[in-house]
Amino acid sequence: MEKKITSLLFVLLSFSGWAQSPCALELPESKERMASHVDYLSSDALEGRYPGTAGADLALAYILEHYRMAGLTPLVTDLGAQPFTVARPCLFPADRNFVVVKEGTLTGADGVYPHPHSATAKVSGKKVAVGYGIVAPELQRNDFAGKDLRGAIVLMDIGTPDGKGPHGAFAAYNDLDKRIDQAASLGAVGVLLYEGKKGGSLPSARFKNPRPGGIPVACVSSPAALKKVKRSKTLQLGTEIQPQAAHTANAVGYIDNKAERTLAIGAHYDHLGWGLEHSMHTGDLAIHNGADDNASGIAVLLEMARVMTHLPEFNSFNVIFAAFSGEEDGLLGSQHFMQNRPEEARRIDYMLNLDMVGRLEKGGPLTVAGTGTALEWPEILREIQCVGAEIKSESAPGSSSDHASFSRAGIPVLHFFTGIHGDYHRPSDDRDKINPDGMEYVLRSLLGVVSATAERPVLTPQEVKDPTAGRAAASFKVTLGVIPDYGFSGDGMRIAGVSPGRPAAAAGLKEGDIVVQIGTLTVRDMSSYMEALAAFKKGQKTKVVFVRQNERITKEITF
Repeated sequence: MEKKITSLLFVLLSFSGWAQSPCALELPESKERMASHVDYLSSDALEGRYPGTAGADLALAYILEHYRMAGLTPLVTDLGAQPFTVARPCLFPADRNFVVVKEGTLTGADGVYPHPHSATAKVSGKKVAVGYGIVAPELQRNDFAGKDLRGAIVLMDIGTPDGKGPHGAFAAYNDLDKRIDQAASLGAVGVLLYEGKKGGSLPSARFKNPRPGGIPVACVSSPAALKKVKRSKTLQLGTEIQPQAAHTANAVGYIDNKAERTLAIGAHYDHLGWGLEHSMHTGDLAIHNGADDNASGIAVLLEMARVMTHLPEFNSFNVIFAAFSGEEDGLLGSQHFMQNRPEEARRIDYMLNLDMVGRLEKGGPLTVAGTGTALEWPEILREIQCVGAEIKSESAPGSSSDHASFSRAGIPVLHFFTGIHGDYHRPSDDRDKINPDGMEYVLRSLLGVVSATAERPVLTPQEVKDPTAGRAAASFKVTLGVIPDYGFSGDGMRIAGVSPGRPAAAAGLKEGDIVVQIGTLTVRDMSSYMEALAAFKKGQKTKVVFVRQNERITKEITF
């Protein structure tokens, strides 16, 4: 007990007068505590914290226990866990998903699986090939003309006549669901989809959210299976999709200072498990421990909770601490929290989000996005910036992490991020690459923000548009196969990682190269990089110009 009192006294004395200089603040044992959190959360024992697994449950229990130790009040439920379900990849029973052709039965092992817009049914009928299945009177095209689809199983190419997909003359007819429904309206009892010679990609067999239609629909992904289908005059088709779900939970704690103002601090604790989804890894299955993504954010969140419960300087705020699950699946946990938030969270002054904050090196930069969501943010960040570590501010909040669920509700946000790297969504994102000194700087920065806002009136929310929203950047269909360095502030797009076997790797581009031109298009930043990609389609060749160690190099690539 004496040791605990002495330690607490040291913390309180260390913070005296710190509001004027958060960078000089003494934080005894904070680095060690945060490193310990990362060590546990990114250990193999948790198997990548995939929602619905025992490893994710262990992470949740760990966070809730540290909330309790910090003195937080559980919010939402008596234990602080806010349960919800997440979709998991659908199952397709082998005996109910098949195509019977002249030469036998094709199943999942042959590259046959249901399309998300399929009904559960078993049908038989004549085969009718309909090309692309497009009816476009204004373009003088009707692929169904002269064909009797009554009782037929239709064979349909998922491409478009000009091969340009969403960028071509037939963009309005690129939607496969509509083409399938058109065939059904003409009497088709089933549809088989395949990739032809003019673009289009079949959906993955690992989908989570089916959107059932009126007839069974299957994808034929194997060239060998497609040949057998084409040689058959009649077919039988069976499909059955079994949706799956997993149970997970957010961890929500609360400091109730009986204040009129409330702020939220959040980070996601889930990751990719064994990498079956969203992984950049191309080798054998392996645990994706996610030390930076996002054990680092949880580590800072837990230390923020511990420090803030002991400091009277924060009494002007009630504070919600939220560790979200389901972020990697599309911000599911934070969306669930916002849609089902308790009374204490009905009015939130602002939200601070921590996602990948474990790789800050000396000199920075620490990227802080969302500075345009409140009028006062730029001034506040200038006040708390520490000498020796640059803060790179971005006005738009972006939509890639949990703060987006708050900014969409008009709540000012700041998203803290120490940069993308070659270990992103790979098994190599491990604890040995985490920089505790950098995490301490992030911790100081957050404490500085809270202190600075406590001395001000309520923030002035502002609407800010993402500069890439609605532009070609959102619709490009090819990729270099690289991970951009989003923290790079120079001219061009710096590469943080290269995926093996992709166009950039084949052309010899490496981590650290700065792409400055694709074809005839200049690359100045991420926005112009994505706009340049939007100008190309699969199979095209072009020149890529990049800078490596001050040398300008040109290589030919094939998308």
